[in-house]
Amino acid sequence: MVDANSNEVSQVDQGLKEMREWYQEFQEKENASKDVCQFLENSFKDEALLRRFLIGRKYRVKHACETLQTYAEMRFDKYPDMFPAYVPEKECFLVEDEQENPIFGVLKERDSKGRRIVYFNASKL
Repeated sequence: MVDANSNEVSQVDQGLKEMREWYQEFQEKENASKDVCQFLENSFKDEALLRRFLIGRKYRVKHACETLQTYAEMRFDKYPDMFPAYVPEKECFLVEDEQENPIFGVLKERDSKGRRIVYFNASKL
């Protein structure tokens, strides 16, 4: 009997291999902007990002690669003003004691509907 988890792992590994092959072909023939090419180059070094796109497209490599490319084009060519150059990592605090008594912050977790939770402590002002 084949373990379902090991089947998923092999499916992901095979998908990652095919995505990297797609990227090699993309480099040879695609005429994308410099920013898109740079983003894709960095993306194909980040296995976790590739896994998210692959799993999000239900292991269909072609769809995952096209989605990643479209995302890069939207971010850098079509709507660059919608995507800030700097995105904070996990948390963002506004001065005072940072970790101990933040004035403003963003929680790491989302609520039950997937929304970000931002808090503001007015008593610190």
